[in-house]
Amino acid sequence: MPLYCGCAQWGYRGWLGSLYPVRSPASQFLSIYGENFTAVEINATFYSPASPRQWQQWRHQVPPGFRFCPKVPQSISHNAAPESQIPALRDFLSAAQALGDRLGVILLQVPPSFDPSRAPGLWTLLQARSPELPLTLEVRHLQWFTPAVREMLLPTLRSLGVGLTLLDTRPVYNASPPIPCQKPLVPLLWETTTNQVLIRYVSHPEAVNNLSYWQEWLPHLRQWLTEGKTIYWITHCPVEARSPHNAQAFYQLAQSQLPLLPLPTPRQTQLPLFGTLM
Repeated sequence: MPLYCGCAQWGYRGWLGSLYPVRSPASQFLSIYGENFTAVEINATFYSPASPRQWQQWRHQVPPGFRFCPKVPQSISHNAAPESQIPALRDFLSAAQALGDRLGVILLQVPPSFDPSRAPGLWTLLQARSPELPLTLEVRHLQWFTPAVREMLLPTLRSLGVGLTLLDTRPVYNASPPIPCQKPLVPLLWETTTNQVLIRYVSHPEAVNNLSYWQEWLPHLRQWLTEGKTIYWITHCPVEARSPHNAQAFYQLAQSQLPLLPLPTPRQTQLPLFGTLM
């Protein structure tokens, strides 16, 4: 069943000696990463556009079956007038198509200051895009999570063919003491609006402290997979060195209870097995 799993980046040098062999050059990070995981979030596109050559290079450095989840540039998603960004969004989506069959779901993340009163401009932007490419929206202002607004948000996204990004920050904010994190504390909505589901899971650095949350996720994942949905599970962590370990530990647990293919077997290095992370 299609559950793609990975981290929020591949360029972290702190993974040298664990995920990456000690002397690996940065130019080989992505290809080695693709030997261990099946998905990655491209956060770099949030800050600056990628050239056509860059998109092509990314595509050719990973194997078939791998999926990228690029982030819409903040110049579009954080603009005061989203409806003015229709040409820019179309251009970005067109450029992302260079990933070909390695393109997963595209993330448009609006800022915490973006409240539902600004929704009309956002709907105009989303409606003007080409619907062929899978797009998912992440909202952060707390008003989006109130019952009244949710009753508007979910049907609107379904009608637009736009997914709802599921951000789970409970493992870090429920820790004692809470772990400092750049991601916001927002309610988790157990809702999907399309057949493409992006889950951004902010893990506790220690795998054992994620177990109860992972177990809570599994019935939902099972249901969505049974419904034919494609799931992208992206593991974040305030201690970035732990992200690959936690992503692999989650997938090993999920594979023990769901009909999933194993993660790729790397040629050079193998992260510790799930049991050793406990």
